[in-house]
Amino acid sequence: MNGCNSYGANCDGNPIYATLPPPGYDWATWPKVGAVDNGETLLARCWGVGGTTTNYASGLDPPDLGPDPYESDLFFFVLAPGGAWGWIPDTYFARDKVHRLGLPPC
Repeated sequence: MNGCNSYGANCDGNPIYATLPPPGYDWATWPKVGAVDNGETLLARCWGVGGTTTNYASGLDPPDLGPDPYESDLFFFVLAPGGAWGWIPDTYFARDKVHRLGLPPC
């Protein structure tokens, strides 16, 4: 899997989380095992449901949705650069809420 959010503001340094983030988590402070840049290819093992992420600036009033707004609570369990396994939101990389890349649930 590889990719970037379509809004273009956060294409690099996307976090890979140490544990599956729960609803309401803080994306900036949740523990991470690494980060990946746009175009990075990752090996995914399975998927899980956690906190919602967006590819738009949701903290603004009104939100700045950008050209192709997308939100998801789906995460993929991936092998991060450096060898640790962690969770990455499909919001930035896969955008496959329906088929879940054909992977089993974790």
